[in-house]
Amino acid sequence: STPRAEGNPVREGGLTADDLSARLGDLREAMWASLGIIRNEAGLRSGLRHVERLREEIESRGPLDAEALRPWCELRFLCEAAELSLTSALARTESRGAHFREDHPAPDD
Repeated sequence: STPRAEGNPVREGGLTADDLSARLGDLREAMWASLGIIRNEAGLRSGLRHVERLREEIESRGPLDAEALRPWCELRFLCEAAELSLTSALARTESRGAHFREDHPAPDD
């Protein structure tokens, strides 16, 4: 889970609003590739690794200034949501409804 920031997370050498916008685009692409319509274990695990690396970067660098604070917080929350979705999809080893696993194509009735 995402740790709570203590004190002011703004720091020198932090991520700018533009940096965070680019990271959001990267997260969006990674989630489409790993958590899209057709899923498999390798893709889901790849997505989890991507989220873990992104989370490490945004936590260690923080936002550069007040303008970057809101997108930084939003990206932290989106990483949390992505991790939860990926972990849930990995745990469900069946296909049902919109959750299709090509490595587990049948429902587990």
